[in-house]
Amino acid sequence: WDYFQYTDALRTIKSLREKFSDDALYAFEAGAIFEAQHKDAEAVGEYVRALGNDEQKDRAKNRLAKFFVREPRETDDKEVEENTLRQINSAFEIEKTRRKDSSGLMLGYAEFLAKIRQNEKAETVLNRAVLVSMDDEFLEAARAFYQTAENNTGERIVLRRLAMTAANPRRKIQFQLQLAESFAEENNREAAKNVLETLV
Repeated sequence: WDYFQYTDALRTIKSLREKFSDDALYAFEAGAIFEAQHKDAEAVGEYVRALGNDEQKDRAKNRLAKFFVREPRETDDKEVEENTLRQINSAFEIEKTRRKDSSGLMLGYAEFLAKIRQNEKAETVLNRAVLVSMDDEFLEAARAFYQTAENNTGERIVLRRLAMTAANPRRKIQFQLQLAESFAEENNREAAKNVLETLV
């Protein structure tokens, strides 16, 4: 790749993916190679694939964001942004159907959407994953995402799910108390009271 031998580099990545049975291996690098070849659709697909990898996620988000705000433009900015986002979303939907567990990918995609200020779409994507997840690690990561965004509604959705899926009774109580506290901080005493009554 460093010597601009793009075909050889892609062949090597393909061989490694087959060897390790991992279609997302070196996704960011594959995306960068396709981008260097001006194959934007393939590049976007690989960058989206990299969103599900903790080590590659941040770089992939940055590259996708640059696609979204690319200069110069020959047409209306809004139109270009909508078309680009449609292309990225299409790649995301394709990648999501390929995975048995797409929760990590959905978190990465939500983070990308937040980066380009598509906060409502980010919340919709992440909530879909939260409502079906049984994975504590993912749910805690989703909660951290909402805390960073100062999105109390989203954080409460995660807290409810954590309380529902907790195997340990103490953790279940802990999450419900945190949920009640979250309502109390917004002076929603009725909601806080309902949570506590359920807990009792």
